[in-house]
Amino acid sequence: MHGNVAKTHPTFEFVSKFDIDPTAFRQQHKCIARTLWHASHYLKLQESAKKRLLVITDGKPADVDIHDPQYLRQDTKKAVEETGRAGILTYCMSLDPRADQYVSRIFGERNY
Repeated sequence: MHGNVAKTHPTFEFVSKFDIDPTAFRQQHKCIARTLWHASHYLKLQESAKKRLLVITDGKPADVDIHDPQYLRQDTKKAVEETGRAGILTYCMSLDPRADQYVSRIFGERNY
């Protein structure tokens, strides 16, 4: 993903910096908050007037070492708020049919 592709599509350059196996990553981590902080770090480095972050998730926030659902939702909401203060607008697309119960409280009424 180097060369012209990275210059034409900055997203590909962003992804190539991680060099991770998506399968291994998925098995170890599902923490949306950590992902948001990590992605926003790289978006802050981009010279763009408009910065958008789209989170696609299969369900409620989860983590390998924290099991309190309320804490995980609050942690994710805090990450979304901090990302917003950094000038990055965050949207969420959830594949969970019950997402309306919690995603709007995390990402805002208009961002999911």
